[in-house]
Amino acid sequence: MGYSIIKYSVVWEDLDLLFNGLNITPDDNVLSISSAGDNVLGLLLKEPSSVTAIDMNVSQNFLLELKAAAIKELTYSEFLSIL
Repeated sequence: MGYSIIKYSVVWEDLDLLFNGLNITPDDNVLSISSAGDNVLGLLLKEPSSVTAIDMNVSQNFLLELKAAAIKELTYSEFLSIL
């Protein structure tokens, strides 16, 4: 399996399932697979103590970093244009 190409650019899982299943509190340290980064970024909405993202595929980690930087630096419409 190649670990240098992006395999998942969008996550289709329901974030509400994660929220309900994990019941995240401000004291929690959350570990998540980077994947496309969408769930990792969504988990931040619950304001846990920390969220750590890991992935065997370094490209997926870079995609998460790209999305996080885009959220910080771009307008909403600019952000949508890169998706």
